Amino acid sequence: MKVAIARGRISHSILSELRDLIQSFYYPLENKIKVRDFEMKIGEYLNSEPPIFFPFARTGFFSILEALNLPLGSKILMPTITIKPLLDVALHFKLKPILVDLDVMTGCWDLTSLKRALKQEPKVALLTYLFGVVPNLEEILPALTESNVIVIEDFSQAFGAQFAGKSLGTLGHFGICSTSSTKTFDTYGGALVFSQDSSHSEYLRNSQQSLKNPRRITLIQKIVKNLVRNLATNKLIFSLFTFPVILLINSREKLKVGKFTGNRSLSPISKLPAEWFEAPSAFQAYVGLRELSLQDNKDQRRVAIANRYSEELHSTGPRGNVLGSSVYWQYISIEKSPVTFRDFLNHKFIDCATTSLVKLSDLADYGLVQELQGANAVYESGVYLPCYHQLTFNEQSRVIQAVKLFYDIE
Repeated sequence: MKVAIARGRISHSILSELRDLIQSFYYPLENKIKVRDFEMKIGEYLNSEPPIFFPFARTGFFSILEALNLPLGSKILMPTITIKPLLDVALHFKLKPILVDLDVMTGCWDLTSLKRALKQEPKVALLTYLFGVVPNLEEILPALTESNVIVIEDFSQAFGAQFAGKSLGTLGHFGICSTSSTKTFDTYGGALVFSQDSSHSEYLRNSQQSLKNPRRITLIQKIVKNLVRNLATNKLIFSLFTFPVILLINSREKLKVGKFTGNRSLSPISKLPAEWFEAPSAFQAYVGLRELSLQDNKDQRRVAIANRYSEELHSTGPRGNVLGSSVYWQYISIEKSPVTFRDFLNHKFIDCATTSLVKLSDLADYGLVQELQGANAVYESGVYLPCYHQLTFNEQSRVIQAVKLFYDIE
C-alpha cells in the first residue's frame, strides 16, 4: 500500500489529545491563577507585556474596537483574505471596510495599493500576516505610522515569527493571535490579545473579566473536533479512508482545488453569536503552558522543511522578508494551473489544498466585490504543500520529487 501524505496535521499528538479529552471531563475550568500564569509565560516567550486570553480572535478584535470607541463610519483597512467574523465585528461597530490588494511574494498588503488606500484616511488597520510569513514591514509599518493609523496585528498564522528581532504582534498598537485548531500553537480555541497602551490593557482586562463562564461541553466539543481531525490525518487512516474520500471529491470538483479545512459561511449575520463571549477555560491555559514548551522544536522543524523546499524547488509564493524570521504555518506554491497541479500530486499520493479563509472582495452580500489581482492569485492559485513538523525527511523528498516532475512535464 502506498502511504499518502496529508495536506496538514493537527499540532498535538493523538495520544496527548486522548489524555486531554479524559481530563476535560473533570479539570477545573475557572482558575484565574492558571490563566494568568499562562499569560505571563506567553509574555516572556515573546519578550513582551503579557497578553490577555480571550475565547476567539474575533472576540479580542471586538474588545479592541470597543476600547477604541471610533466614530461611526470610521474607515478600517481590512485584510483581503481572512476569516469572515472579523469583518462582521468591524461592521457591528459601523466601520467602513477598505480592502487592500496583496503582494503575491509576501501574502501581505501591496505597498502601492496600501498607499492608495491610505489616501482615504482610515482610522485603523487590521494587518494580517498570512501563512506564517514575515512581509516587508520596513515599508508597511512606516506608511501606516505616517498616516496616524492605529495598527492591529493579526499574527494568528505567525506565532513566534519576528521582524528585526521583535515578535510579530508587538510592533503595532495591538496584536491578536488565534490559538485555535490547525494553528501551530493550538490550545483548543482561544486567542491572545496584546496592547501597547496601559489604559487599553486595563479595558481589555475588564472585558475579559466580563465574559460568561466557560462551559465544559464547549471544551469537550473542541477537543473531540481536534481529535477527529487528528485521527483523519493519521498516516494509516488517511491512506486507507481519508485520502480516497478526498480523491472522490476532487474528481467531482474539476474546476477548483479543495480548501484546506472546507468551505466557510459567506452570509451576513444579524447579531454577534453569544458563544463568542464565553470565556476560555483554565484547562486551555494548562494546555497552552504545555504546548509552549514544545513550540520552538516544532517551529524549527517546520522552518527547516520550508527552507529545503525553497532550496530545491523553483516555485513562487510568499517566502518572507530578509529582516524577518518566518515560521511557515504553510508553504505556498503559486501555480498557473492549480487543478492540474493538484491532480498530479494526488496521483503521487500527495494531498494539497488552497486556503479555506474567505476572500472579502468576493462577498457580494456585503457590497465588497472588487477585482484585486494579487489577492486573486494568492487565493485561487496558492496551493499549500505539506509542511508540518511531523513530516519526515523521506516524505519531504517525495513532495519535492513530485513537484519537480510536474515542472519537468509542464
